[in-house]
Amino acid sequence: MISLIDYDVGNINSLANLLEDLNIEFCITRDKNKIKNSTRIILPGVSNFSHSMNNIIKLGLDKVLEVEIIEKKNLFLEFAQACKYCALQAKKDM
Repeated sequence: MISLIDYDVGNINSLANLLEDLNIEFCITRDKNKIKNSTRIILPGVSNFSHSMNNIIKLGLDKVLEVEIIEKKNLFLEFAQACKYCALQAKKDM
Protein backbone atom coordinates (compact mmCIF):
# COMPACT_ATOMS: atom_id res chain seq x y z
CA MET A 1 0.00 0.00 0.00
CA ILE A 2 1.20 3.48 -0.84
CA SER A 3 0.85 6.14 1.84
CA LEU A 4 0.09 9.59 0.51
CA ILE A 5 1.07 11.74 3.49
CA ASP A 6 -1.49 14.34 4.53
CA TYR A 7 0.23 17.07 6.48
CA ASP A 8 -1.95 19.99 5.39
CA VAL A 9 0.48 21.06 2.67
CA GLY A 10 0.69 20.50 -1.03
CA ASN A 11 -1.21 19.16 -3.93
CA ILE A 12 -2.61 16.05 -2.26
CA ASN A 13 -5.89 16.02 -4.21
CA SER A 14 -4.12 16.17 -7.57
CA LEU A 15 -1.91 13.27 -6.56
CA ALA A 16 -4.87 11.28 -5.24
CA ASN A 17 -6.73 11.81 -8.52
CA LEU A 18 -3.68 10.67 -10.48
CA LEU A 19 -3.27 7.52 -8.40
CA GLU A 20 -6.98 6.74 -8.75
CA ASP A 21 -6.81 7.23 -12.52
CA LEU A 22 -3.89 4.80 -12.62
CA ASN A 23 -5.78 2.28 -10.45
CA ILE A 24 -3.01 2.33 -7.86
CA GLU A 25 -3.93 1.29 -4.34
CA PHE A 26 -3.13 4.03 -1.84
CA CYS A 27 -4.39 5.75 1.27
CA ILE A 28 -4.26 9.38 2.30
CA THR A 29 -2.95 9.29 5.84
CA ARG A 30 -1.14 10.88 8.69
CA ASP A 31 -1.43 7.71 10.77
CA LYS A 32 2.03 6.57 11.88
CA ASN A 33 1.15 2.86 11.81
CA LYS A 34 -0.17 3.07 8.26
CA ILE A 35 3.00 4.87 7.24
CA LYS A 36 5.14 2.20 8.93
CA ASN A 37 3.26 -0.55 7.11
CA SER A 38 3.30 1.09 3.70
CA THR A 39 5.38 -0.18 0.81
CA ARG A 40 5.87 3.30 -0.64
CA ILE A 41 5.59 6.84 0.67
CA ILE A 42 4.55 9.95 -1.22
CA LEU A 43 5.31 13.24 0.50
CA PRO A 44 3.66 15.97 -1.57
CA GLY A 45 4.71 19.54 -1.31
CA VAL A 46 4.20 22.91 -2.93
CA SER A 47 4.82 25.16 0.03
CA ASN A 48 7.35 27.04 2.08
CA PHE A 49 9.82 24.54 3.52
CA SER A 50 9.70 25.82 7.10
CA HIS A 51 5.88 25.75 7.03
CA SER A 52 5.99 22.18 5.72
CA MET A 53 8.49 21.03 8.34
CA ASN A 54 6.51 22.72 11.10
CA ASN A 55 3.40 20.79 10.02
CA ILE A 56 5.32 17.51 9.85
CA ILE A 57 6.70 18.10 13.35
CA LYS A 58 3.36 19.36 14.74
CA LEU A 59 1.67 16.16 13.55
CA GLY A 60 4.48 14.04 15.01
CA LEU A 61 5.41 12.63 11.61
CA ASP A 62 9.06 13.71 11.60
CA LYS A 63 10.39 10.67 13.46
CA VAL A 64 8.38 8.08 11.53
CA LEU A 65 9.37 9.66 8.22
CA GLU A 66 13.01 9.76 9.28
CA VAL A 67 12.93 6.06 10.16
CA GLU A 68 10.99 4.97 7.08
CA ILE A 69 12.77 7.14 4.50
CA ILE A 70 16.28 7.60 5.88
CA GLU A 71 16.93 4.51 7.99
CA LYS A 72 14.80 1.82 6.34
CA LYS A 73 15.19 3.40 2.91
CA ASN A 74 11.50 2.84 2.18
CA LEU A 75 10.87 3.87 -1.40
CA PHE A 76 9.23 7.25 -1.70
CA LEU A 77 8.28 9.66 -4.41
CA GLU A 78 10.44 12.74 -4.19
CA PHE A 79 8.41 15.86 -4.51
CA ALA A 80 9.94 19.19 -3.59
CA GLN A 81 9.40 18.85 0.16
CA ALA A 82 10.71 15.29 0.26
CA CYS A 83 13.94 16.35 -1.41
CA LYS A 84 14.37 19.19 1.05
CA TYR A 85 13.52 16.89 3.98
CA CYS A 86 16.17 14.38 2.92
CA ALA A 87 18.71 17.13 2.39
CA LEU A 88 18.00 18.46 5.87
CA GLN A 89 18.40 15.00 7.40
CA ALA A 90 21.62 14.39 5.47
CA LYS A 91 23.00 17.71 6.64
CA LYS A 92 22.22 16.76 10.26
CA ASP A 93 24.14 13.48 9.79
CA MET A 94 27.29 15.21 8.50
